Amino acid sequence: MTISAVLVNFNSGDTILQAIQSLIEQGDVWDEIAVVDNGSSDGSSLEVERCYPFVRIIALGENQGLSRARNAGLAAIQSDHVLFVDDDVYLSPGSLKKMMGALAETGASVVCPRVLLHPESDIVQCDGAGIHFMGVLSMRHPFKPAASTLAERVMTSGFIGACMLFDAKLLRSLGGFDEDYFFYFEDLELSYRMTTLGYKICCEPGATVLHERGSGTENLSFRGKGAYPARRAYFTLRHRWLTIALHYQLRTLLLLLPAFALYEFAAFVEVLRRGWVREYFGAVFSLARLAPSVLKKRARWQLARKVFDRDILSAGPLPFSRGFVEDGGKKKLVVVLDALLNFYWEKIKRWL
Repeated sequence: MTISAVLVNFNSGDTILQAIQSLIEQGDVWDEIAVVDNGSSDGSSLEVERCYPFVRIIALGENQGLSRARNAGLAAIQSDHVLFVDDDVYLSPGSLKKMMGALAETGASVVCPRVLLHPESDIVQCDGAGIHFMGVLSMRHPFKPAASTLAERVMTSGFIGACMLFDAKLLRSLGGFDEDYFFYFEDLELSYRMTTLGYKICCEPGATVLHERGSGTENLSFRGKGAYPARRAYFTLRHRWLTIALHYQLRTLLLLLPAFALYEFAAFVEVLRRGWVREYFGAVFSLARLAPSVLKKRARWQLARKVFDRDILSAGPLPFSRGFVEDGGKKKLVVVLDALLNFYWEKIKRWL
């Protein structure tokens, strides 16, 4: 059984060197380590070549987004399994072995680790994720102390893209990551797709990775402080709608229409308040152009579906990015919105 690692690099500086070093420290287990470079201009790709000449560099020449870059890496490697790791994520010693063990023991097709924040290292970012009925990933145990959070292996309906171990052959057969997702929510779409098709997702919190709390990708990442990037808002709007259009059953769409209407009204008020009107309508027009291909893909996935929405979707607080809701007044409004949406969900979920 062979395994390769694929990292996507875009102006990551020194963090990708730390990420690669953490892979090497897993032991002599890798069939190959590949870095897909998305047109970096900071010299980080050259540093990878200098420090780790055995690492394969796949240069795309320009930033083609996470999904296309990961698919390029998937196409290049020949191993049975592939570990996708972000360029600012560091595996703790022994984590790969534990993830491979979980893969074999549970029959899962995807295994994700416990993601801890770095440099704190004692705060959980997530233990896998669920899929909220409003069309977003809801992280398990977000920002809770690791010592007080039960670290037990669980089957989940979702994973985040920071670190993921896949059956490579299966992932290829599913077409890999959906390339209509440039950045953000590509993990939500693939989680939803695989869960509806009956494939298992496991979170193994005995395996841990550290997620760097640095600045992240310019104009895209948000670390809880400062202005929320408008470009990220565009992708969040676009890709949430895209996932709902691709994967929600018709019955689910109809039953959730009142909840969607309330949520979209609240979202549009926030769009106006933050000055994201161009991003909002840009997302709308982009999806309109994609409509023929979306309908084609939707037909394929709905026909192949084995698990229904009622067994996938979950309720709970709306999982906004930490720091997105800044002031007390807005927090109270979000609490009210949560209560209304969850009340409605409890009334209609039995009809799904």
